[in-house]
Amino acid sequence: MIGGENYVQLLRETSKLTPLVGLTMCAKIYGFCMKQDLFTPMTSIDFMLFLNIREMAMPVSIKSMKKAKVCYVIYRLSVYVLNPMLKEQWISAILSTCDISRVYYDTHYKSVVAGTSKSDNKTGIGRFVEDLEYALNSGSMENF
Repeated sequence: MIGGENYVQLLRETSKLTPLVGLTMCAKIYGFCMKQDLFTPMTSIDFMLFLNIREMAMPVSIKSMKKAKVCYVIYRLSVYVLNPMLKEQWISAILSTCDISRVYYDTHYKSVVAGTSKSDNKTGIGRFVEDLEYALNSGSMENF
Protein backbone atom coordinates (compact mmCIF):
# COMPACT_ATOMS: atom_id res chain seq x y z
CA MET A 1 0.00 0.00 0.00
CA ILE A 2 1.21 3.48 -0.86
CA GLY A 3 1.39 5.86 2.07
CA GLY A 4 1.61 9.58 2.97
CA GLU A 5 3.81 11.54 0.63
CA ASN A 6 3.55 8.86 -2.07
CA TYR A 7 -0.22 9.53 -2.31
CA VAL A 8 0.48 13.21 -2.75
CA GLN A 9 3.09 12.63 -5.46
CA LEU A 10 0.92 10.11 -7.31
CA LEU A 11 -2.09 12.42 -7.30
CA ARG A 12 0.01 15.44 -8.29
CA GLU A 13 1.09 13.53 -11.38
CA THR A 14 -2.46 12.34 -12.06
CA SER A 15 -3.93 15.83 -11.66
CA LYS A 16 -1.57 17.12 -14.35
CA LEU A 17 -3.54 14.99 -16.79
CA THR A 18 -7.07 15.41 -15.45
CA PRO A 19 -8.65 17.41 -12.62
CA LEU A 20 -9.60 15.53 -9.47
CA VAL A 21 -12.17 18.10 -8.38
CA GLY A 22 -13.96 20.17 -11.02
CA LEU A 23 -13.54 23.93 -11.28
CA THR A 24 -17.16 24.77 -10.42
CA MET A 25 -17.00 22.54 -7.34
CA CYS A 26 -13.71 24.15 -6.29
CA ALA A 27 -15.29 27.61 -6.59
CA LYS A 28 -18.38 26.67 -4.59
CA ILE A 29 -16.40 24.98 -1.82
CA TYR A 30 -13.91 27.87 -1.75
CA GLY A 31 -16.76 30.31 -1.13
CA PHE A 32 -18.18 28.08 1.59
CA CYS A 33 -14.82 27.56 3.34
CA MET A 34 -13.94 31.26 3.27
CA LYS A 35 -17.40 32.20 4.61
CA GLN A 36 -16.97 29.63 7.41
CA ASP A 37 -13.42 30.90 8.10
CA LEU A 38 -11.99 27.36 8.03
CA PHE A 39 -8.59 28.23 6.53
CA THR A 40 -6.21 31.15 6.72
CA PRO A 41 -6.84 33.43 3.75
CA MET A 42 -5.80 32.04 0.38
CA THR A 43 -6.64 32.83 -3.20
CA SER A 44 -9.30 30.90 -5.07
CA ILE A 45 -6.59 29.66 -7.43
CA ASP A 46 -4.52 28.27 -4.55
CA PHE A 47 -7.66 26.63 -3.17
CA MET A 48 -8.38 24.98 -6.53
CA LEU A 49 -4.76 23.79 -6.66
CA PHE A 50 -5.08 22.48 -3.09
CA LEU A 51 -8.21 20.44 -3.88
CA ASN A 52 -6.50 19.04 -6.97
CA ILE A 53 -3.31 18.12 -5.06
CA ARG A 54 -1.18 20.55 -7.05
CA GLU A 55 1.69 22.79 -5.96
CA MET A 56 0.48 25.99 -4.27
CA ALA A 57 2.13 29.33 -3.62
CA MET A 58 1.41 29.11 0.12
CA PRO A 59 0.87 26.08 2.35
CA VAL A 60 -2.66 25.35 3.57
CA SER A 61 -3.32 26.29 7.16
CA ILE A 62 -6.49 25.36 9.05
CA LYS A 63 -7.78 27.95 11.50
CA SER A 64 -7.71 27.14 15.20
CA MET A 65 -10.55 24.89 16.40
CA LYS A 66 -11.73 24.18 12.83
CA LYS A 67 -10.00 20.87 12.13
CA ALA A 68 -13.06 18.67 12.78
CA LYS A 69 -15.16 20.83 10.44
CA VAL A 70 -12.48 20.55 7.75
CA CYS A 71 -12.58 16.77 8.18
CA TYR A 72 -16.33 16.82 7.59
CA VAL A 73 -15.89 18.96 4.46
CA ILE A 74 -13.25 16.52 3.15
CA TYR A 75 -15.56 13.59 3.88
CA ARG A 76 -18.53 15.14 2.07
CA LEU A 77 -16.44 16.51 -0.81
CA SER A 78 -14.79 13.13 -1.42
CA VAL A 79 -18.07 11.89 -2.92
CA TYR A 80 -17.53 14.40 -5.74
CA VAL A 81 -13.98 13.44 -6.72
CA LEU A 82 -14.24 13.11 -10.50
CA ASN A 83 -12.59 9.68 -10.59
CA PRO A 84 -14.30 7.59 -7.87
CA MET A 85 -11.45 5.04 -7.98
CA LEU A 86 -9.15 7.76 -6.59
CA LYS A 87 -11.42 8.77 -3.70
CA GLU A 88 -9.43 7.14 -0.88
CA GLN A 89 -6.10 8.29 -2.33
CA TRP A 90 -7.50 11.82 -2.66
CA ILE A 91 -8.63 11.80 0.99
CA SER A 92 -5.18 10.63 2.13
CA ALA A 93 -3.41 13.24 0.00
CA ILE A 94 -5.66 16.07 1.22
CA LEU A 95 -5.15 14.99 4.83
CA SER A 96 -1.39 14.91 4.30
CA THR A 97 -1.48 18.38 2.72
CA CYS A 98 -3.53 19.71 5.67
CA ASP A 99 -1.31 17.93 8.21
CA ILE A 100 -4.27 15.94 9.59
CA SER A 101 -3.55 12.38 10.69
CA ARG A 102 -5.73 9.59 9.34
CA VAL A 103 -6.51 8.58 12.93
CA TYR A 104 -7.82 12.08 13.71
CA TYR A 105 -9.85 12.12 10.48
CA ASP A 106 -11.36 8.68 11.11
CA THR A 107 -12.35 9.77 14.62
CA HIS A 108 -13.71 13.23 13.77
CA TYR A 109 -15.05 13.35 10.20
CA LYS A 110 -18.62 12.74 11.38
CA SER A 111 -18.32 14.21 14.89
CA VAL A 112 -19.44 17.62 13.62
CA VAL A 113 -22.93 16.31 12.85
CA ALA A 114 -23.21 13.82 15.71
CA GLY A 115 -26.15 14.70 17.90
CA THR A 116 -27.61 17.43 15.68
CA SER A 117 -31.36 17.58 15.36
CA LYS A 118 -33.89 19.15 13.00
CA SER A 119 -34.19 22.11 15.38
CA ASP A 120 -30.48 22.88 14.81
CA ASN A 121 -31.04 23.52 11.08
CA LYS A 122 -31.10 27.33 11.15
CA THR A 123 -28.28 27.96 13.60
CA GLY A 124 -24.90 26.56 14.53
CA ILE A 125 -23.85 23.24 13.08
CA GLY A 126 -27.17 22.65 11.34
CA ARG A 127 -26.62 25.80 9.30
CA PHE A 128 -23.02 24.74 8.59
CA VAL A 129 -24.20 21.39 7.20
CA GLU A 130 -27.04 22.99 5.23
CA ASP A 131 -24.69 25.56 3.66
CA LEU A 132 -22.14 22.87 2.80
CA GLU A 133 -24.79 20.70 1.14
CA TYR A 134 -25.97 23.71 -0.86
CA ALA A 135 -22.39 24.40 -2.05
CA LEU A 136 -21.86 20.73 -2.95
CA ASN A 137 -25.14 20.53 -4.85
CA SER A 138 -24.39 23.78 -6.69
CA GLY A 139 -20.89 22.64 -7.54
CA SER A 140 -22.02 19.25 -8.83
CA MET A 141 -23.75 20.79 -11.83
CA GLU A 142 -20.66 20.14 -13.96
CA ASN A 143 -19.38 16.91 -15.46
CA PHE A 144 -15.71 17.77 -16.07
